[in-house]
Amino acid sequence: MSRKSDQTQGIRHAAEMKRKITIARAKTALNELQQQKKIINFNTVAKQAGISSAWLYKNMKDEIGALREQSTSRHQIKQASSAQISKASHQAVIYTLKNKIKDLENANKQLKQQIELLYGQLACKE
Repeated sequence: MSRKSDQTQGIRHAAEMKRKITIARAKTALNELQQQKKIINFNTVAKQAGISSAWLYKNMKDEIGALREQSTSRHQIKQASSAQISKASHQAVIYTLKNKIKDLENANKQLKQQIELLYGQLACKE
């Protein structure tokens, strides 16, 4: 009976070591994602760590859930500022294009006046 107990104890020890290694991989993946300022969710952590998302749900649900909320709010702030930059960018393009149109209209007007002068000079010579 002692031998069987030793075997199960060895299996339990190996399973606990595997669990600790997997937790370390998940925490390393979380740190990397935070440093890279990427969105944190179960799928991104699982992919980065090379572990299943089911394992993460079972073992690290609270930790990833809290970090996911922080990551999502940070990402939403970035999207809002991007929208503001985009709107300002569009306005700058519109302003530039309107000025270009005015310049072209002035150039066109000058060319029409030159054509009229040349027609007048040509008519006087005949």
